[in-house]
Amino acid sequence: MRVELRSSERLVLRKRPDIPNSEWSEQNIVLKKTSMPGPFRNKVQPYLAGIMDIFGLPWVREVDLCKGVQTGGTTAAYNCLARESATSSDTALLAMADEKTVKGRMKNFVIPMYRDSDPLSELLSDDPDDTGIYGIQLKTGFNIKTGWGTSVASLASDPCRVVVLDEIDKYSSRENIEEAKDRASTYPDTSKIFALSTPGEESGPIYQELGTCDVIYDFHVECPDCGVRQIMMWEFFRYPKQLALVGDDGALDYKHIRRLKLAYYQCPHCDSHWDDNKRNTAVSRGAENNDNGAIKGWIPRDQVDRPAKVGLLLPSWLSRFVSISAVVAEHLEAEEAEKSGDKAKMNHWLNNRAAEPVKKEKKERPHSQILALRDDRPEGLVPSVPIAAITCVADMQKRGFWYKVTAWGYGLEQESWTLKTGFIDTWEGLKQIMFESQFEDVHGNKYIITLRGMDSGGGEGEEHQDLSRTAEAYLFAAANPGVVLFKGRRRMSRQYNVTDLDRIPGTNKPLPGSAKLYTIHTTFFKDKLAGKLLVSPSDPGAWHLHKDIDEDFAKQMCAEYKNDEGYYECPKGKANHYFDCSQMEMALVEIAQVKIWQQPEENLQSHSGRRVRSQGVQA
Repeated sequence: MRVELRSSERLVLRKRPDIPNSEWSEQNIVLKKTSMPGPFRNKVQPYLAGIMDIFGLPWVREVDLCKGVQTGGTTAAYNCLARESATSSDTALLAMADEKTVKGRMKNFVIPMYRDSDPLSELLSDDPDDTGIYGIQLKTGFNIKTGWGTSVASLASDPCRVVVLDEIDKYSSRENIEEAKDRASTYPDTSKIFALSTPGEESGPIYQELGTCDVIYDFHVECPDCGVRQIMMWEFFRYPKQLALVGDDGALDYKHIRRLKLAYYQCPHCDSHWDDNKRNTAVSRGAENNDNGAIKGWIPRDQVDRPAKVGLLLPSWLSRFVSISAVVAEHLEAEEAEKSGDKAKMNHWLNNRAAEPVKKEKKERPHSQILALRDDRPEGLVPSVPIAAITCVADMQKRGFWYKVTAWGYGLEQESWTLKTGFIDTWEGLKQIMFESQFEDVHGNKYIITLRGMDSGGGEGEEHQDLSRTAEAYLFAAANPGVVLFKGRRRMSRQYNVTDLDRIPGTNKPLPGSAKLYTIHTTFFKDKLAGKLLVSPSDPGAWHLHKDIDEDFAKQMCAEYKNDEGYYECPKGKANHYFDCSQMEMALVEIAQVKIWQQPEENLQSHSGRRVRSQGVQA
């Protein structure tokens, strides 16, 4: 039986060469609209070869590249996208900072790359409508869709196995980045994400992504004179000061340094001086290194077996298109400007040359402000005022739960009194805290917890467990009616949304019981909490703490700060569990509308032997 295959079918079925991305790029990519037009060559910017090969490792799901300018990082990302498009029939999302950038890059780089590269041009559809500035539909069925960081609608498209996010620090919000990444969640074992950007502030997306990577790679050059492999560090850049002094007053002229190319890099091992040509040689030799875990010169800071999320740092002074003298001259100019109070040039140098973020000066809330909210009650003692509700919320971690129990008064003021805080390491322990705790006031009146909530995140469970922590939280809430789950979003049009849960996450199994997930506007509730912390303990609506609250609690309440985008950030390494608990409390009493509950008649007369009555959380 003879079957005639169409050309597109032959393209899909043909045998693919099993070679690294760097070799494939040299064999298949032609770039005519660049500063060095012609076939792509790894020798031009040798460090790109390792980036592309790391992306191609079968166990790597995501590469996060923090880069300086003129380093070619975007070219590496587009080459990887081209390789994926030539070897599959899936869908990809290519996103950039804004719609104008998408149009320009597609018109001037991506589409010409496909048309000028013979193997790629074979993949282009004969229908001209299939190739445009908003996407490319190939003969093989591979579909490249475009999106931009200012429009969540353009990023929240169909499932995409490959996601390339260019200049993510210029996107309008972190949520847009997460929306784009979520496109690849349908392909947990084969997805490929390439996120890259010149950094902004240390709270910016690319540096935050590096903080969640399994391993960080640095590029090591090799000294042409002594052969020692090393990371090029800014502290070893030099210039002959006497030759840089000009004029009658002997002033330092950074333009003179750039113009005459006076600066050099001094090898810390043999003191040899590298000009631009020698630097280029050092980079080329470094890219030949594949020893002891190195991948074409890229060496991991830690030995991690089969990392799924990889970060790379790429300063601009590794690029042949960036002169050492330009790097030094710009730094001297930035230092001069900084003396007069202008930090913009130094920030620009850090971002664009060193590929480092700007360290924002954070004004943290003083710990003393939190400790000043303590009253004379011991832990667990309920104040002698009518109490509307007692809440218990928990912030779930991989190995336990931070919890907080608070009493709330009646009225719109929403005055509250913290009763108990702590950490528990088992689900059974959390259940006992939430459902079996009892508290008393000075008159012996007993109180129980009436509103309960916890976050639904927390990461993966222990290695011996089959369920994720999120799945465990769903099951806990279903088995213990009255426990509501929270998931936070920094941007929402409403204070909260509610979803009825019926499936165990990560499986198709039905949830044995019912549970509700409240997606809450964390910025709104954290703003509300921040306002509460400013109320004097003697004023209505105060946020009272018992006398045994310690400094660790106060530090956690001061960990987060508000960035320039208006969102709360927590610096890496700082605990903020009690701050999270407190904002979940604010959400819990808002959802239950405790502020409009009417005080029972018998409580107006006396509250002897009274337990708190709960009206519960309504959907």
